[in-house]
Amino acid sequence: MTATPGFMLSTEDPLSPTGGPGTLVSCLLPPMPNVSEAPVSYVRAPWGAAVVFYGNSPVYTMPLPEDVGNVAYTNAAKQRFVWRSKKFTFPGQTTLAAAKVVHSCQGGGVQFRLYVDDCCVYDVAVRGCVAFRLPPNIRGISVEIELAGCSQVTEVRVASSIRELMGDE
Repeated sequence: MTATPGFMLSTEDPLSPTGGPGTLVSCLLPPMPNVSEAPVSYVRAPWGAAVVFYGNSPVYTMPLPEDVGNVAYTNAAKQRFVWRSKKFTFPGQTTLAAAKVVHSCQGGGVQFRLYVDDCCVYDVAVRGCVAFRLPPNIRGISVEIELAGCSQVTEVRVASSIRELMGDE
């Protein structure tokens, strides 16, 4: 039985919404034939990990940063994610010329995909955190952004110019 586990936010993490040993943010459950839906929960284990339960069955064990140490946690292999933004709809044709993805620059970068009017118009691996130009003539009414990778992303933006992206306009 294989599946992709979720991830834990540490109590020392400024993004953690609550106190406690950690917050389970997301979890893809393993396929379990003939098993009805059950609540997902977790407990902090004495050996410094969170054990995730599906009903009464333990399905994952994940390290908690405050127990294994920041260096060990930072160097641990991270699970791959795929995230897609909501669909942004503009009142008329909008031209996009620049983008920026701010991320931890670990795990090989982030795959950036730009969807305009439900079509993928740009797909690139982003290795750094600097703004980059999009191909000319990307225009449309609806825009979605998709990111995939293992790096922690803190910000993604698209704009009609580099100047607008940097906040100079």
